[in-house]
Amino acid sequence: MLMGFGLFVLLLFSGCTTPSPDYSGEKPLKAKELLALFPDITLPVVLHDSGLIRLADTNRIGYKALTQFYPDSSLQPVIGKLKKGSYLRAIGKITNKGEQYLLLITFQPPRHARLIVLVTTPDNQFLDGKEFLDNQAFDGYRHYVHINREPTFMLIREKTGADLQSIYTKTGWIYPSDGKFMVIMNDSNEETRKAAIINPIDSFPALNPLSWDYGSDKKNFISVRDGNSPGKLLFFLHVEKNDGSCIGELKGFMQLTGNRSAEFRQSGDPCVILFKFTDNGISFKETGSCGNHRGIKCLLDEQFPKRKKPAKKLLKPKMKSAH
Repeated sequence: MLMGFGLFVLLLFSGCTTPSPDYSGEKPLKAKELLALFPDITLPVVLHDSGLIRLADTNRIGYKALTQFYPDSSLQPVIGKLKKGSYLRAIGKITNKGEQYLLLITFQPPRHARLIVLVTTPDNQFLDGKEFLDNQAFDGYRHYVHINREPTFMLIREKTGADLQSIYTKTGWIYPSDGKFMVIMNDSNEETRKAAIINPIDSFPALNPLSWDYGSDKKNFISVRDGNSPGKLLFFLHVEKNDGSCIGELKGFMQLTGNRSAEFRQSGDPCVILFKFTDNGISFKETGSCGNHRGIKCLLDEQFPKRKKPAKKLLKPKMKSAH
């Protein structure tokens, strides 16, 4: 009799056990259940393309499960169309002040893996996404991403040259609180550095009196153009020191702090630069850590004269006279 009662109690409790969430996406999933698949990542961390297969041996999640929370129209450009037999793996999450980063791997048998980062708000609303690694680049380089505490995603490709010296290109990416993933630094010692420097904002509007071209030569200059809102100016600076052994480059917005002063400061980037304008030129000096935008042994601390020709200005269309 007692044995029968004990069996009854056992069956009763086993029947009340909460079923495990269905991560295939075929059944409704709660946000907390989805996020529970992504363990917290301790920063800094380095992830290599050669290690993606090993990382793919984690919690599997269906694409349909993601679309319960994030629009398919936003996921497709980042993840792409998954072929039959492909699946997703949750790697971990990074929690920042205004957003969280979900790291996952798309895996296509037999050995194709890509690292994807999705950015969401703290309440799990989709913001942006980007692919950072693909283990089938097959370009002769080693690829890896270094994620620091800010977080900045430093995407690095490198190989050993014929002279046994390292050949590399480093690209720093951040997610600003009000936009999409953007590049905040480029550093390379590859031959492409010897090519002519292209000014990406040369043809932008220059109607503000401070919007001008300043510089000492073709490799040391700053261009200032009109910003996208009052009180902001767009700039692109490039400097080369010590016979080209130390290169600095930065494109961004400066915020006017006075009639002839401005400051570069961007969310997620420790770099801070102060600008001062005069009738004859401009000076700038870094007051934060701008190592992501220049070589190790030089600072962004320069004074450039105005160039003779003013920055290009876009002509306003003439108004037709009314008849």
